[in-house]
Amino acid sequence: MLPLAGKTMVVIGGSRGVGRQIVQAGIRDGARMLAVARQEEPLRQLAKEFAGTEVLSLDARNLRIEPIYRA
Repeated sequence: MLPLAGKTMVVIGGSRGVGRQIVQAGIRDGARMLAVARQEEPLRQLAKEFAGTEVLSLDARNLRIEPIYRA
C-alpha cells in the first residue's frame, strides 16, 4: 500500500460508485481529496459525510477546460 498521508488525490467521478470508494479510502489513509463529478447533489452529500476532513468537491458541469498544449 502506498503512503497517502500528506498527498493530494483528484478523483474524477468521485461522487458515486468506485470513485466514491476511492475518495473514502484516500481519506481513511490521510490524503487530501478533490472529488469531481457532474451531479451536484451527490457531491453535497459527500461533503457532508466527510465534514472536518480535507475533501473538496467540484461540480464539473460548468468547467471550461482550456488546452495547455496544442499539437
